[in-house]
This record gives sequence, C-alpha cells and structure tokens, in this order.
Amino acid sequence: METFACVDCRQLKPVHASGGTGYARLGDRDPSETNHFVCYDCANVRERADMATADRFVAYLASDGRTITSWPGGPLATVTSERTRRVGFGGCRVYVRAMSPDGVKWYGNGPGRGMFVRLRRLGAKTLKRL
Repeated sequence: METFACVDCRQLKPVHASGGTGYARLGDRDPSETNHFVCYDCANVRERADMATADRFVAYLASDGRTITSWPGGPLATVTSERTRRVGFGGCRVYVRAMSPDGVKWYGNGPGRGMFVRLRRLGAKTLKRL
C-alpha cells in the first residue's frame, strides 16, 4: 500500500485509491514547501487558520447549501442565508451569508451548490451599509 508523510502531524497516512488522494500538495505559496504533503485533516486546519486572518476567501458551498467548506470538505462556516438569482441568459448565481465558528460574518457568491464561492469578511463599514 502506498503512503505519504504529512508534514504537519508527522504521521504516515495511506494514499486513497478512490474519492480523492487523502493529501494536499503544498508549494503554491511558499517555494520551500514544494512537494510537501499534508493530510486532509491538517489541510482543513490550515484552511481555517487562513480564513481567520483573511478579508477575502475562496471556499466551497456544500451541496446541501448549509455549510461553507474547505476543498477536502471540512466545515469553515455555517450558511445563515442563501438566495439564487438569475443572471445573463439562462444562468444563475447563488448569494450567501455565513458565520464562521469565531463569530465573523461573511458574504459572497458563486455559481451554485457544490461549487466554489468567493467570500468577503463583513467589517464594521460593510455592516453599516447593510
């Protein structure tokens, strides 16, 4: 059985044969991490840490529309409202509001459930306009 070493938790993990590999490959932001791997659990921890400090964030709207998730499927925020609007000729866009576990409110949009969403942190100035 093929395995990989997670650089965060330092465990040997099996490579999944179906439904994803079981790891994320690093190196897109930090060249010193090129060809390093992290398990899905550690990837979720990294995503939550990145979201906690970001003003803009790209994540995924779960197929049930209730949760904003990381790419491995770890929950990042709970959707508080969701609206679908038609755009263009036959297209539609989903607009969401969500709250992360640390109490930060987010809003954003994407092409639909099960797809990516672009999120922005709701700050004091934005809350006043709404």
